[in-house]
Amino acid sequence: MNGLNRLFLIALAFVVALGAGLGVLLYVSLLPFFHQIGIAMTVLLITGIGCTLLLMVSFTYAKIGILLSDRRRAKNHERLIVHGEVSFYLLDPTVKAESIYHASAMLEQARQPRMIEAAKPEKLEATDETIIELYNDGQSNLEQIADALHLTYYRVQSVIAVAKKKGLIHRR
Repeated sequence: MNGLNRLFLIALAFVVALGAGLGVLLYVSLLPFFHQIGIAMTVLLITGIGCTLLLMVSFTYAKIGILLSDRRRAKNHERLIVHGEVSFYLLDPTVKAESIYHASAMLEQARQPRMIEAAKPEKLEATDETIIELYNDGQSNLEQIADALHLTYYRVQSVIAVAKKKGLIHRR
């Protein structure tokens, strides 16, 4: 046996002796508290068993739900006929032309976007009240009002000036 192995065995023996001595010391010092430690361990064991029981119940409940779902899916797929990209679903077990639901055709129909009519722009009348209302909204300036109503800038400016003198302008 070479020197390195001998040194390793001596170190291992020292650590084992130290561990055994600490174990005996710990055992002797805890001897008066064995009853409390026993109660704590019993509570810990009962808690562990309760948690394991709850886990088993929840797992069983989840597994039952999965199995029932698979059963329901299998029952629905009994009536499903798939050939390539075409699929049919039999609504009535007795095969009649009215009781067949063409699933792939409905899927293709759902992929096509429905055309929605474009909103028609409102035609605003070019009255003095309309000009004042648009100006009071605060979202349009004089140029935008003139463009929207197809009026000249001077006409819109003169209507607003008269309305300001009458006190009709209350910008929000």
